[in-house]
Amino acid sequence: MWEYNGSKRKSDAKAPFLLSASLVCVYLLSTIGLTILLDIFPELGRYAPAMFPLIALVGAINLALRSEHRRRLFEISQTRNGRKTVKDSCRVNSSGNLGQEVSNLLSIDPKTDTLSDKALAVRKSNLSNRLNDLVSFYLVNPSLGATDLAKSLGVSRQTIYSYIKLLEDSGRIRRSDKGMEVTMNNNKK
Repeated sequence: MWEYNGSKRKSDAKAPFLLSASLVCVYLLSTIGLTILLDIFPELGRYAPAMFPLIALVGAINLALRSEHRRRLFEISQTRNGRKTVKDSCRVNSSGNLGQEVSNLLSIDPKTDTLSDKALAVRKSNLSNRLNDLVSFYLVNPSLGATDLAKSLGVSRQTIYSYIKLLEDSGRIRRSDKGMEVTMNNNKK
């Protein structure tokens, strides 16, 4: 736990190293102290069994802390592996292909499509999908604010304002007293 706290990311919670270390000290002091006390004062032997549950409790808490720490390390490794998988899937492979989905966005003859054409097609597709999502949100709840929409779409509020302007300019939505109203000529995709 000491090593983990020294090398953890800022976003990760600290491991309770001091609690764990203090419990180990309590465990050692109580067992050693009980042994010494029983050697010096053998008549205290009848009270010694009362200490055993305390010692067992300290040990159980330490085991729980270790288990929680192992779980924390596992979650961090799962998160890293997930990010790596997403990052790897977004990378262009060595042959320059962006995958079948992107190829379908472009012309019939893939030899005429350059990497920048494919990247532009992906950006346009993403923008189109986000605009359609925004229209869908407004269909369900016309009074949604930019902050809620930004969280839902995973973009900034300023981006939402840009999207709203694009949708208003194209006539897909308009402002009303109830919020944003989706217009009937919304057959653009």
